Amino acid sequence: MRILHNFHLYFTFSVQRIRFRIYLEMTQEIPSRPLLSDPSENNTINDQFIDEEKVDKKKKIIFNSLLAAIFILCFAMTTLVCWYFFYVPKEDKMLEFVYINDIHIDPKYAPNSHPTSVTSCRTPVEGEVEHKFGQYGCDTPNETFLSMLEEIPKVSKNPKFILYGGDVPAHKLDLDIDHNRELINWTISKISSLYPNIPVLFSLGNNDYVPNYGNADGSNDVENFESVSQVLKPFMNDDQLASFKKGGYYYHDFPEAKLRILVLNTVIYNTYRNYEDGDFKDDPYGQFKWIRNTCEEAQKNGYSIGASIHIPPGCTYSSGNNTKLNQGWLEPYMIEFDKIVKDYDISFTIAGHSHYDLMIPLYSPNGVSKGYSLSAPSISPQHSNNPSFRVYQVNKGQLYDFQQYYADLMMNPNTSLEWQLEYSFRDAYNVDKITTETITEAVNWIKTTGEGRWRYLERMTSRAADNGKFYYCILISTTQEEIQKCLGPLTSANSLSKYFPYGGER
Repeated sequence: MRILHNFHLYFTFSVQRIRFRIYLEMTQEIPSRPLLSDPSENNTINDQFIDEEKVDKKKKIIFNSLLAAIFILCFAMTTLVCWYFFYVPKEDKMLEFVYINDIHIDPKYAPNSHPTSVTSCRTPVEGEVEHKFGQYGCDTPNETFLSMLEEIPKVSKNPKFILYGGDVPAHKLDLDIDHNRELINWTISKISSLYPNIPVLFSLGNNDYVPNYGNADGSNDVENFESVSQVLKPFMNDDQLASFKKGGYYYHDFPEAKLRILVLNTVIYNTYRNYEDGDFKDDPYGQFKWIRNTCEEAQKNGYSIGASIHIPPGCTYSSGNNTKLNQGWLEPYMIEFDKIVKDYDISFTIAGHSHYDLMIPLYSPNGVSKGYSLSAPSISPQHSNNPSFRVYQVNKGQLYDFQQYYADLMMNPNTSLEWQLEYSFRDAYNVDKITTETITEAVNWIKTTGEGRWRYLERMTSRAADNGKFYYCILISTTQEEIQKCLGPLTSANSLSKYFPYGGER
């Protein structure tokens, strides 16, 4: 740093000297040659002498001007470098991370299956058109997962970490705990190979438990924590590993950004849980107490705080006629988490589980929320969505932006998936960063304008729709027979909703 500063002073001084020299050259008079005895010779030689002096002076001015330009350029560059190192705090540098959630990898997927249920996607149907990269209503084939891995380094060159939002195994695979761990290990190993020198953070999802969601009373939770910890051990220190084994939660610090990420276990707050009365029911695995202590420590050290969860609070599923709703958390846990977010000013909360692009209030009994969770679309297309992942940027401990990338399965490619940018949050909602206030602005735009509503619905499934294929088919077909051939035998009702009345498997 001192060397850069000295260079800056040297160039400043040198530029001033050169400017002074040019000024002297331009203001200096050309001396006259002594007169000769012959006036005519005197005039000729003197004119020649003056011309030579003018040429020499012009060369000097050009040379000095070029030299000055070089020094000025160097001066500008060193000024910029010094400004960056001396006046830009380290926490002001942008931190980027990749967010992936709900892969639900299905090693049993059959490309020529009929998606009447998630298990039917594993049964080949003779003569059926193959869908190598998956179908709406099915979980993720290996080819789609590997295609995503090829795309991520193209759009995120230097992330600081990868955040996995939970749910590796496909729905209803019915694996035992050892085979479940093997599948999680294979998947996370593939993800970590993208950037071998950065950590992979992992939020437990309900399908990462055996059985799904774990036992209602939590009696086999610790066994699940221990099993998954064997996969995550390479990315954890001893304290993180001990915390995860205790309750499936831990934190990771990024000192260069003054940022602490809380990697939380929210499966234990789900409505499927039914704990016995007592202290454990009030605070399962002591996670709420741990969050408060961890946040207090982070704030003392000047750190901002973000949270990663799998199941968000609030409702994320409903039946087609809205007669059956599914709430993510039991209400007492929603209230307590909302208090923590307010008390410790948690900057952002990122969630998975829903398979959709959602902005869900953390808790709003009066219709006003002090915080939101940002849910991202899944890789799995099982909820009639296109595969999707995000790249987030953080600045000064606040979410700055994210870009959402997706691949359109409706086109049914045979050789490769075409991944493309769907939108960035800042551009889509015309805000300068992502905060509770700007999310509230976006929500108000969605609620009060027709364009906002339809844009939100489009992004919710990453440009997929239950009846989207029907409207695609009538663009290229004219007769009922041609349309039926385009649709395939099991989607002739023009909608997948009859096969997934409650929004797909959970």
